[in-house]
Amino acid sequence: MLTIHLILLLIQTVYMSFNSSMIHDYSCYYNAANYWLKGLSLYSGCFVYLPQSAIFFTPLSILPPQLFLIIWKIILIIALYSSLFKILEFFKITTRKKLFMFFGITLLVAQGPLTQGQADILMISCMIFAIAAWYDEKYTKCAFLLCFSVFLDPLAIVFMGLMFLFHRQLQFKIICFSLFFILFPYIISNVNYVNQEYIELILRYRFLSSPQFPHVFNLFFLFTNSNISDYAQFIIRLIFSILTIVFSWQVKKKINNRLFPFFLYMLSSLYLLLFNPHVESHHSLILIVVALPFIISQMKTIDTPLLTLIFIINLFLYIWQKIFLNSMLQPIPVLIVCATSFYLLKSIRHYEQI
Repeated sequence: MLTIHLILLLIQTVYMSFNSSMIHDYSCYYNAANYWLKGLSLYSGCFVYLPQSAIFFTPLSILPPQLFLIIWKIILIIALYSSLFKILEFFKITTRKKLFMFFGITLLVAQGPLTQGQADILMISCMIFAIAAWYDEKYTKCAFLLCFSVFLDPLAIVFMGLMFLFHRQLQFKIICFSLFFILFPYIISNVNYVNQEYIELILRYRFLSSPQFPHVFNLFFLFTNSNISDYAQFIIRLIFSILTIVFSWQVKKKINNRLFPFFLYMLSSLYLLLFNPHVESHHSLILIVVALPFIISQMKTIDTPLLTLIFIINLFLYIWQKIFLNSMLQPIPVLIVCATSFYLLKSIRHYEQI
């Protein structure tokens, strides 16, 4: 199955590079990197990431668009598969049916981000390997990967924040790497230009949090379809941020120490899906890559009807989101995901196989 998937991805990559123009996030990254080199505004188009992310793509931006697409797609494929195999190593999933179930669902969810060339996949890979580095007591490497994942895609900031709060070995290193990434644009570019880009970034994020954009998970938009004031959103996020930290502190006293980073990863992913100002359907991949192997590893047997049912459910949820976007029926799959996640967070502390 994995061989077939890789072959199809490579065929798709070659076809997209020679038979279509730059689409989706490919063009966002490519154009933003070229804008940075030319000293133009990064946020005049579809780019919504930090300036450091645009800098990351500058070496690739000197390539022709078709070659950029191919190389970036290959990077994403390598990042996806390496992180998935690392997770399998953590959770000791080896049986054929469990492997089929894990890759079948994960690759199905990852197909969208892969096709669109989104950096979320590389961000997820960095967070997974940061956990691996923490296991190996390579705290400098762990801190670097956490910071790199945030400056590549700010969605990782909740996980990095929780790792910072609960692991003293990482705190000084994360501060140092964060300062390096923040100051790096000033080192290689004009100070006024960098300041202006940071201001435009803040304005762009305020715009993205408006109801003009569809949000598949965000609770502020799911149940109201109306504008909630920035002040009210801030208060709600602040309350749940405090609750998240308190809950993590209580669980830390009871959970296996080696399992705690996975708990923080799942909790931060759930918080992100519920309260981040801009959430899209493919962001569920962030939660699935860790929640799914935990579920699978707890199953003693997996039969073929169960595998078939899971694929049908995934297809149903995908179609549901497309049909009922911005309707009162849309939250139903979200509630299922949230209920399952909260159950996992409650039961994960009893997991002893890792």
